[in-house]
Amino acid sequence: MRSLGFLCLLGVILLFGTLALDLHNFGLLTYGLGFILTILAAYFFAKDNKMKRE
Repeated sequence: MRSLGFLCLLGVILLFGTLALDLHNFGLLTYGLGFILTILAAYFFAKDNKMKRE
């Protein structure tokens, strides 16, 4: 689960990195996708933490 969280965070970093470099012009789509990937990363990290406690 932790690797999925890191993968989502890497996706967020790449999305906002390309937005900062003006490699695409889909601001709203990028922010929405970045928000969703951030939520997924938090979910995967929380699930991984819960599995370790059990």
